[in-house]
Amino acid sequence: MASDKKFYEQLNTLKVEDAPATTIQLMSNPVHLQESNKAVLDAIIQVNKATLRADGGPIPGTGQVKKVDIAADTTGHTSVFQPEKGEVWLISTISVVPTATGTIACSVSLVGEDSGARATLDAGTGSVTTSTIIDMVNGPVYLSYECYLDSYISTNTNGVTYNIGCHRVR
Repeated sequence: MASDKKFYEQLNTLKVEDAPATTIQLMSNPVHLQESNKAVLDAIIQVNKATLRADGGPIPGTGQVKKVDIAADTTGHTSVFQPEKGEVWLISTISVVPTATGTIACSVSLVGEDSGARATLDAGTGSVTTSTIIDMVNGPVYLSYECYLDSYISTNTNGVTYNIGCHRVR
């Protein structure tokens, strides 16, 4: 990307209300941090401020409950939510809901992309019905590509669904 003009031209079909967080991030990623790119870096800062992406708070329009289904009899480590490179998500809560009456034993952890190291956030186990909700995490927990959410399931007779309450902050 050569100039701030080119950066703005690529955004000219979007409105602030569109909350184009992913588009802005994809356009910003290839810009080198060097003096010759000062104008485009300033443009990126202005666009981030205008779209409420600069203060570390939730980006408007990005709140959601992500639903991740894990099939019956699936056990072991499973990646539950790994943001795209450059994204940061704030997790406020995670619930595990069985898809049928049965037995589950699971935990959720943060995993380091480079090291593979795990930090357990919470664990739940027991006999469950479809009306059972296991409250796994009460945030805040921040996720990025480099530090993502993983589940370890040791018992899973009938499948589970992870409901992840989250907002994108970067």
